[in-house]
Amino acid sequence: MARKFFSAMVLACLLVFSANICAAGTFQTIYNSEKFTDDLRNDQAVDETFNTNDGKLRLQIRRLANSSAEKRMHGIIWLNNERIYDEYFPEVAGGYTFRAIKNTADSRQFYVIQSRDRAFLLGYSPAGKKIETYIDSQSYYCDFQAAPTIVTTKNGNLILAFENYAGTLSARYHFTWDNNKQWFGYSNLGTYRYSVNRDRP
Repeated sequence: MARKFFSAMVLACLLVFSANICAAGTFQTIYNSEKFTDDLRNDQAVDETFNTNDGKLRLQIRRLANSSAEKRMHGIIWLNNERIYDEYFPEVAGGYTFRAIKNTADSRQFYVIQSRDRAFLLGYSPAGKKIETYIDSQSYYCDFQAAPTIVTTKNGNLILAFENYAGTLSARYHFTWDNNKQWFGYSNLGTYRYSVNRDRP
């Protein structure tokens, strides 16, 4: 009887451990454009389409001719031809980077829009039926002048890094997906003396 109880407890622990691993997930960059908006002229747009668990998702960014500098870039996201996101971004030196990132545990996709001033990680929430901003670099602390970037690493980690312009200093946060909360948890990894690009695939 005691042996059966012990075996059941071990099995329960293994199942909990496995569930936590699945909740953390392993992240992979499936699309990357470092100069997504660089070649846009006035009223030109760039867009990409992705097949997701929830249907066909299309993201577009347009450079508006008749708009203030604070609302020069117009971002729109459609899911199955229904508009679910509509946001304006400022025009910034160096333009915008765009990445698509997949959680390989459940194939859920997330999308990075970033400039040298700010980085966002967006994703569709099936429960809320809308695009959520899961990570915003302005919500995290960095004590030196730096540009934010959201990347995946060779070992599958999802990282928000603040990099000084020389690429010699990198303050980092590590994010994991929590299936129960349907949100990201994070930990502060401290400061590294080299660029996060060395750890990317």
